Amino acid sequence: HMHSFCENRLVALIWRLAGLSIGTYGLILMLQASSVKQQLCYFTNQSNLFILILFAGLAVQTAIQIGRNGIHGPVAHTRCGLHLALTLYITITMVCYWALLSWQSFSMAGVKISQFQMKLSNFILHTAVPIFALVDWMLFLPHGRVRPRAAVYFLAYPIAYSIFIALRAQFGGYLYGTVRYPYPFADPDLLGWPVTLLVAALLLLVYYAMGRMFIALDCRMTTKKESSPQEKR
Repeated sequence: HMHSFCENRLVALIWRLAGLSIGTYGLILMLQASSVKQQLCYFTNQSNLFILILFAGLAVQTAIQIGRNGIHGPVAHTRCGLHLALTLYITITMVCYWALLSWQSFSMAGVKISQFQMKLSNFILHTAVPIFALVDWMLFLPHGRVRPRAAVYFLAYPIAYSIFIALRAQFGGYLYGTVRYPYPFADPDLLGWPVTLLVAALLLLVYYAMGRMFIALDCRMTTKKESSPQEKR
């Protein structure tokens, strides 16, 4: 039964620990590819780091919960809006990678790891971790608690990230070679500011639409378990 599966804390704990372990390995590989300072400029690595922190916290909460209340029952979770936002960001990482970058000869800065390790790390960070996060949201989070207007708040991080890469380029010098921006589709040195700002505006629109879609899906996934008043957080 899907329902009993969703309320099995041991399954949730194993899933979260697996995601945490695999994701940490992928991120450590990527951080070794060049300097940590350089690698942390990428949306990919930041959004993965958020999910790893989320999974670490949830794994601890879930383990404590099993110790106190046993294996069966609603699974530990953080605030639904926050969980959904972080899941959206890692999904953006996956979608942008496959749509905009994977078919180009794009690679994040760094050649200090082997070609195989780079491919493995790319797969973990752009595909495996997003899937772990999506499944966690679908199975273990109470649904129907996030309002549509939250999609506006979800844009806070992408906007902050955009400002961060612009400031970093102004004051932090080159990222590698003569490149100051982490992504070619958001590089004013390459495209000029008008085109870059247009791309940024279009991406924010896409992110907003994705946020609304996620919230709509979340509402549709509302199941019978929502009627139980336990575990309001």
